[in-house]
Amino acid sequence: MRLLPGFFAALSLTACGFAPPPPGLPHLDLEMEGAEYRGVLLRRGLEVELDPIAAATAIDRLIAIGTRNLEWLAHINADLPPEQRIRFTRFDEARGIPIESPRIYGPSTFVTDLAALEGEMPPAMAAVLLRGAAFTRRPPIEVEAYRLFGRRIDTHYQLAARWRLLEPYHDLLAERRRLDVRGYYFLAREPDLDAKLAGWNELDPGLRLKLRGWLLGLCLNSGTSKENCERQSEAFARGEAPRFFARYRADGARVYDAYFRIPAAARRRDLRWTATESRLSLDRDLTGALRDFVVAQIEGEYRWQGWGLRLDFGGRRPSSPYVDLVPGVTPHVESLGGNRIVMDANQDLDEPEAQWIFRHEFGHVLGLPDCYAEFFETERNLMVNYQIDLNDLMCSRKGKMNERIFLELRRAYTLAEEEEKETPWDD
Repeated sequence: MRLLPGFFAALSLTACGFAPPPPGLPHLDLEMEGAEYRGVLLRRGLEVELDPIAAATAIDRLIAIGTRNLEWLAHINADLPPEQRIRFTRFDEARGIPIESPRIYGPSTFVTDLAALEGEMPPAMAAVLLRGAAFTRRPPIEVEAYRLFGRRIDTHYQLAARWRLLEPYHDLLAERRRLDVRGYYFLAREPDLDAKLAGWNELDPGLRLKLRGWLLGLCLNSGTSKENCERQSEAFARGEAPRFFARYRADGARVYDAYFRIPAAARRRDLRWTATESRLSLDRDLTGALRDFVVAQIEGEYRWQGWGLRLDFGGRRPSSPYVDLVPGVTPHVESLGGNRIVMDANQDLDEPEAQWIFRHEFGHVLGLPDCYAEFFETERNLMVNYQIDLNDLMCSRKGKMNERIFLELRRAYTLAEEEEKETPWDD
C-alpha cells in the first residue's frame, strides 16, 4: 500500500524536526554537546541519580557517569581564566556522521560501550567518576589525556541521553525509516548497476546481499511495508531485480530530494531576489551587539560567487524574522520559513558553535530543511542516524554555505507562479 502524498510530506517534515505531532517531541541536533543534552534532560525531569554505582541499567549508568564527568569539568574550569578552560569538544574537531558510517545506538551498544569505558578509564579518573571520590581542582592526569578521555565519556553520555529523550517516540521514529535514503544514495553511485542487476544470479553473494538491502530501502521510500518489499525481493532470482529497481527508483529520488528542497509552503514572500543579491528585512528592534552578530553571520555566510544575502532592519514582528534569546533553550526555528529564531541566552555568541548554529537555523528561516536522517529499527531495537553531506551547512556542523544551497535558493525564489503550486511529493 502506498502512503498518500500529504501524509508522506508530513513525515518528511517530521524528519527535519518541525512536524507538530506528537506533542513534546524534542528537536535535537545530531551534534549537540553533553552540556546541551543535560539541559534538555533536566528540563524534562529525566536525569537519573548521580551515583554511577546505584544506576540499574547501562543507559542509566552512562548518564550518571556522564553527568558526573560534566560536573567535574565545571568544577575544574571554575578556577581557570576563560582562555585556559578545558572543553571536551572543540568546534574545529567536528567530524560529522557520514552516511557511509551511520551512528547506531541502543541498549545493546550501551552495554558494550560501558564495559569498554570502565575497563579503559585511567585509574585517577575512575576514582572520581566510578567510585565517588571528591572532585579535584585540576585534572589528575595530563590535561590533554584528561580531555580526550573525558570527551569519550561525553560522547557515550550524549547517545544514552538521546536514547532516553527519544524513547517515548519510537513508534513515530520507526515510521521515519521510510525516509532512510541510503538505498538511493548508494545505488546511484554503484558502477555498472544495470549490468549487475541483470546478471543477479551470477553476482558474488556478498554483493547480492548489499544490493538487496539498498533495493529494499528504495521500496520502503515508497511507503510500502517492509514485509511487502521483502516478498517482492524473492523474485530477484527470477530476473526481477531490474524491474524492481525501475519501479521504486523515483520514490527514492523524491525522498532524497526532499531533504534538500525548499517546500513551496516554506518559501518566503518577503525575500527579493536578483542576480547579485537578495534582500530580507529583519525586525527593526534588533539593535546593538546582537544586530552586529546577525549581520556578520548571515551576510558573511550566505554568499556565493558574486551573489549575497543582504539584511535590512525595517520589519516588524511577527511578519519579519527576529531573534528570541531564551535561557537554556535548545536553539530552533518554529517552522520552515518561520520568523522566530530561538537562541540560548546563556551561550556566548563569540563561540564558533553558537555562530554555526545561528547560520544553520537561519537556513530554516529561508525554508531550507535539515539534511540528516534519524529513525528507529524495531527489529534490532536500535536508533540510526547520519548526515547526507558533511560539507553542507544544513546537514552537519562541518558544513558551510555551498553551491547546492545557492542553487536551491535561486530555484525557490525565482519560480514562476504556476510552479509554486508544485511539491516534490506530487505523483
